[in-house]
Amino acid sequence: MENLVKLWPRMRSILFPYEGAASQVYVLDVPQRELERTLNAFCSRSKLSVISCLDGYSFEEGKQLECNIANRVDVVNAVSESIVLGTFCGEKHIQFWIWPDTSKGRFTAEFVFFVDNVFDLSASDKKHIEAFKEIYSLAEMVRENNQDCECVLSGSEVGDPREEREKDWTVFW
Repeated sequence: MENLVKLWPRMRSILFPYEGAASQVYVLDVPQRELERTLNAFCSRSKLSVISCLDGYSFEEGKQLECNIANRVDVVNAVSESIVLGTFCGEKHIQFWIWPDTSKGRFTAEFVFFVDNVFDLSASDKKHIEAFKEIYSLAEMVRENNQDCECVLSGSEVGDPREEREKDWTVFW
């Protein structure tokens, strides 16, 4: 978490003042072989249910996923557009998106959240860092075995966050 504290001044400038838009954390170019581990680890940490799947595959929307979802990974691997999974981490609602790139054998994980739902807007910086640790640790969990995968915080909905590298509204780590 030392890195989070070091990055926090830039992150704070992206997240605050809150203007009503969603913020995102991306984990870029995760090897497809990590998908099952990622989903199982994520599922074991929080309540995870399918919101939608843009390729028309049915995952029984709204049902909570089992912690052992290996039998669904083949379907996830076949999806070419995206899958949106929802989670409630305590009182916080965070959407977890999977953006597969099957041609490259990789996927991007995206966590979408609203600042006013994750942070007490009147709290101190120290409390804000504590609140953001949850999302930060989820991103680190996704890239656990792949430190060459980049994580990005974006305060703006962007297409490919790599194209926003030098912008004021992104932080890469």
